[in-house]
Amino acid sequence: MVGAAVDRAMTSTVIARARRGQGRLPETDHHWRIRHLNEIAERYATEEYINRAEAFFPVGALRLVREVAVPRRHAGVPMVDLRWTTGARAIDPAVQSSFERDTHNREARVRWVGAPESGRPVMILVHGYLGGHPDWELRFMPVDLLRSWGFDVAIVSLPFHGPRKDPARKGAPRFPSVDPAWNIETFRLAIIELRELIAIARERGAPSVGVLGMSLGGYTSALLAAAEPSLSICVPMIPLASLADFSLAHKRLPGNEQERHELHAALDRAMAAVSPVHRRPVIDRERIVIVSAEGDRITHPSHARRLEAHTGAKHVTFAGGHLLQFGRRGALAVVEERLRELAGR
Repeated sequence: MVGAAVDRAMTSTVIARARRGQGRLPETDHHWRIRHLNEIAERYATEEYINRAEAFFPVGALRLVREVAVPRRHAGVPMVDLRWTTGARAIDPAVQSSFERDTHNREARVRWVGAPESGRPVMILVHGYLGGHPDWELRFMPVDLLRSWGFDVAIVSLPFHGPRKDPARKGAPRFPSVDPAWNIETFRLAIIELRELIAIARERGAPSVGVLGMSLGGYTSALLAAAEPSLSICVPMIPLASLADFSLAHKRLPGNEQERHELHAALDRAMAAVSPVHRRPVIDRERIVIVSAEGDRITHPSHARRLEAHTGAKHVTFAGGHLLQFGRRGALAVVEERLRELAGR
């Protein structure tokens, strides 16, 4: 299958690039690694943080939102960039200091396709790993299809991606990294910013706001469904569901077979506060549609199946791969049908 072959080749390239950009796991023994992951779990995977979304993903008063006009149109439609600085702070002061030092990442960045006060429903699009440049995402994400369904489209740039990546940094973005605590704090930041974006859209007259995310963005969108009760629909597409599962499948955990499986279990526990397969959705399962590709060899369809088992949501597939998405239009037709069903209630 061509799609699967392309995925396998790209996976090798991306993992090699990630290793160069993020370094290696600390050269310590297995017991230290387990103990370290257990300490992270004790700090973040608490009952309060996992069971109370507002305790972990708080949204305060909105900061000033800057609008930067985009001097060109997309298919005749005006565009504007929205930028703001979140009021939320990292739980770990050391991470907060690092966030503050990275000047390129300080502002949330969104490319809005349409007029921000048009009164149309809004679909947020969340990109995958290494993505986030709005001009790229305009070509790769189903922007025109969603516009034809009546949506304005808001393309986000995840932390440390796209225009939020330091141009002097070589190799992979800072997120995700080999540090589970850093990943937890950055996913938390991403969800808080997305919740703030929803509040901005609502404040400007959007009658409803949904989210569609691909790959890493699929993980993020599924996590948002466990934090934001006002979502009209959530579409995790070719989703990552578990960093622990991905690390095990792609041989990123050190040690012998038994040690790797012990590390997988410990990492899965440590990441629970920001795991879409550990948090319960706060929207009805009818508002979630999971889309996977049969030939996906980057985030294997097993990730989508794990999300399906956890949420009970509808799961549709198409025949293509992660990158060559042959047949995705047919799968998205199911999303359109579900939107019509929800609108008719």
